Amino acid sequence: GWNDRRLVGRLREFCDRHDAILITKSRRKTPVRGYLAALSDRVFYDEAHYPATILDLMVVADLCVHFYSSALSEAVCAGTPNVCISPTAEEWPAYGRRMVVPAFSDGAESFYNFPGVTWSVRVPEFIERFGRASLGEFTLDRVRRRLFIEKFLGFEDMNVAARIVSDLSRRFGL
Repeated sequence: GWNDRRLVGRLREFCDRHDAILITKSRRKTPVRGYLAALSDRVFYDEAHYPATILDLMVVADLCVHFYSSALSEAVCAGTPNVCISPTAEEWPAYGRRMVVPAFSDGAESFYNFPGVTWSVRVPEFIERFGRASLGEFTLDRVRRRLFIEKFLGFEDMNVAARIVSDLSRRFGL
């Protein structure tokens, strides 16, 4: 019973308990499965190249839930805490996918497990407890967010253009 349908059911339970809207975002190349669409309040695909649909959604989200997705970067930049459902390599076939599981050991801080920012939750634990979990268990810690950004993304201010102009101005005496 550790499968995608059960995971989606737990997401729906979580949203119902918190009077939250379950939004599913995917790409056209990865169509949303029927059971997920049926339990979602709204399904989005990329609506334009810019601004990215994911960014519009992240800035209003209270929580992002994903499978080892790089959407984690957008979530962190938008200030949205997230949960990474973390199947083991042996569990991936139950989701109709083959995947190389990122190098990560239980309890170790990593890109996908940085409590206060992103929580890695194994499939059995997610199915067992997520439907009853509190949204407060996944509160973004601003200090941890800054540390995550510095460690994995670079600069917290995300103002690359200003740094480039400043550097060029300094170099060329402008």
